[in-house]
Amino acid sequence: MVMPLEVFFHELEVAGKITTAMFCILFAGYFWNHRRNADLKSTRMVLLGQGLFVLCFGMTRLLFLAADYFSPELPEDVVLFVDESLFFLLWKISALVGILAIIFLLLVVETYLVKSRYIFSIIAASGLIIALVSQDVNFSRWTTYITMPLALLGVVILYFYLFFKSSGEIRRRAIMSILGLLIFGLGVLLDTTAGKATLTQILGFFPAFIPLFIMVGGLAIYTYYNVKT
Repeated sequence: MVMPLEVFFHELEVAGKITTAMFCILFAGYFWNHRRNADLKSTRMVLLGQGLFVLCFGMTRLLFLAADYFSPELPEDVVLFVDESLFFLLWKISALVGILAIIFLLLVVETYLVKSRYIFSIIAASGLIIALVSQDVNFSRWTTYITMPLALLGVVILYFYLFFKSSGEIRRRAIMSILGLLIFGLGVLLDTTAGKATLTQILGFFPAFIPLFIMVGGLAIYTYYNVKT
């Protein structure tokens, strides 16, 4: 029996999400191990937030994967059974963890690196509340499509501010953090339902596991330049 092509690529996506989660756990471990040797409380808190950011993001991949198995939007060959209520519940939990990931990062950056009155943290938290309260999955999706890029853009803006206000190693870490976050953000946008659908329509075919590799690459750059001594 030959495996249908769409099932084969879905299984590659499943493997990619699991691998992404494993890398995120590894990256979080690097942050928290580096935190053990930090002398300043501010440094320890920043490393804690950065670790929570990558760990929570990894968990979203697993939660979205779980939601897919009950999705009414995927072919029958790749779902366990269709249950819209369970799918929406798991999707909301995934969105909750995903936005919390960025909130954790924003909070430590806005508290210990750049004082900005928590403007971007409030934007992210507002989007999170709207997405969770809404009973329309499409409206919730578009809320996260707007909120997450804005929140991530906020992190990038704060790092740009840090870049222009600092010098030496701090400045170098800031610019490499920006690079890593931009690559990560590109992967996140491509991994959305709208992103994959648009690229499939334009290109005729788009392997869904490609954005996962882009995200891991961005997080690897961000992690390396924030834990190296």
